[in-house]
Amino acid sequence: MPIARCYPNTLQLSMDDMAAVSRLYPVTAQNQANFPGKQIFSATTSRIHGSVYFSDAHGNRTQPMRGVNVVARWIDPNTHHASRRYAVSSVSGFAFRGNGGNPITGFDDSTGDPLAEWGSTNSSVEGFFDLAGLAPLTGAQYELSVEAIDPKRSAGVGPYSPGPVSPSGSFQPVTVTVAPGGDVQQDIVMTGSAQPLSQAASSWTSPLPLPSGGDWGGSFVSYADVDYVQLHAQVNRTLSVAVTAVDESGQASLLKAQPVIGMWAASDPEGSVPGAFTASPFNQVQFGLTRLDANILTSGNFLIGISDVRGDGRPDYLYRAHVLYADSVVPPRVSVNGGVITLQGTGFIPGMSAVVGPSSATPLAVTSTLMTLAVPAHADGPQNIIVSDAASGAATTMAGALTFGTAASDNILLINGANPSSLVGVQAVNPMSVRVVASDGITPVGGATVGWSGTNGVQLSACGAASSCSVITDQTGNAATWLTASAPGASYVTATIAPGVYTPSKSVTGTLSATQSSADIGITSSYVYVSQGATVSFPVTARVLSNGSPRSNVQVNFSIVGGRGTSVPPAL
Repeated sequence: MPIARCYPNTLQLSMDDMAAVSRLYPVTAQNQANFPGKQIFSATTSRIHGSVYFSDAHGNRTQPMRGVNVVARWIDPNTHHASRRYAVSSVSGFAFRGNGGNPITGFDDSTGDPLAEWGSTNSSVEGFFDLAGLAPLTGAQYELSVEAIDPKRSAGVGPYSPGPVSPSGSFQPVTVTVAPGGDVQQDIVMTGSAQPLSQAASSWTSPLPLPSGGDWGGSFVSYADVDYVQLHAQVNRTLSVAVTAVDESGQASLLKAQPVIGMWAASDPEGSVPGAFTASPFNQVQFGLTRLDANILTSGNFLIGISDVRGDGRPDYLYRAHVLYADSVVPPRVSVNGGVITLQGTGFIPGMSAVVGPSSATPLAVTSTLMTLAVPAHADGPQNIIVSDAASGAATTMAGALTFGTAASDNILLINGANPSSLVGVQAVNPMSVRVVASDGITPVGGATVGWSGTNGVQLSACGAASSCSVITDQTGNAATWLTASAPGASYVTATIAPGVYTPSKSVTGTLSATQSSADIGITSSYVYVSQGATVSFPVTARVLSNGSPRSNVQVNFSIVGGRGTSVPPAL
């Protein structure tokens, strides 16, 4: 829309426009003769200048405040109201360096030019404003007030281009009397402005330790301020650092600090490029949030640095930081049937979700440093653990930290795999038994999967008389099965740990030889062991077969040939 639709006389310069042109093309006592009819601008107009300041708890000026739009409006002597037509404005700190860069995203722009090449580094102009060119109107009084820069109407204005910073505190307008050629200094102290946080100083060489809970608050108090914290992290882990910019009231804000985050190994030299960093502030959809997700490639100590992207600092640049990191798990191994584990780390919050492998885990108890989870059943092998926060999108991953059942380094031992020759259809005298142990060859591994498989149709009691199945070792790492031959000859039974998970698979094999005839009889559970002096009852089962097939209606006689005992019915 043409500006003439909104403002009359658009080609007529306003007071501050004329002051700006006069600075570019000044008429001075030395060159006035070259411009007939022209007057020295500063001799015919007035000027109000000064600086805007933060205040302390007692109302005394402290640090200069940039980015405030200071406005002088002529007071009509007839109405005693401030004019909306005759006004001049100046943004405080307009001559000071705007964006000096920072050690996280760098100090140069995309073309390699220094970001700090524009503006002064002189602190005396950090909050300076200059209201020159005030016209000698009737009744030379001006109302001096402050306001925030409107980003919709004034994009790119002031030292914080393109993103403005809202003022801190308030200022009651004052009346300033001026005269042609006059120059009045009027400083502005903002009442009730932000107070600097009381916080321990940190630096690259003296970083603060990461709080155990992973939460802290901070501020960038002065120009080029950077906060550093140190933590230890393990390889094959990820972590998230979430930083929310807040205003004086503690509410998330886009109009104060613009945080960026970097992470270095503690052994890196100061000034080096961070191994992980956020390229820009507010990189998340959550309001006011900047988040860094880092992958730990080697174990060691690390530095986390937080800075304003412009390298700026002032008392109202506040932030809240949170680190989410899962370091270790106890125990590091559970049964394939699942179990209960406890994660040790920092930044855990009730309401966070946890995933182990492809399945969700149920939080049982949560503190800032511990999270106890009930994990569901899963096949053998290592699995990742992921803890995530839906509110911030932060997450931490422990790659391969929890092993279900069998580990790749485990072994299987054959405890018993031999039997005397057996009859087809009669359970062998001895069960085949195995034990799963850790890599030390001693520590038993309970809850591991053992796959049974037999040849020649051998029946396995652990498999419900089938020839193959999978079972879980007990707390002593043991698994066993009774064998019954289905055909004469040799049958081989193999026990494999975590079948199909690791390559090559680790296994042991037992052998059963069986014969058959037209008239066979055998006893199942041939051996029963009891304590000396104990009185027990147990069944004795005989099976009669013909060429491996059971025979019925055959008389079987039992007799006790040694020791003391009775049979029911009486042995013959």
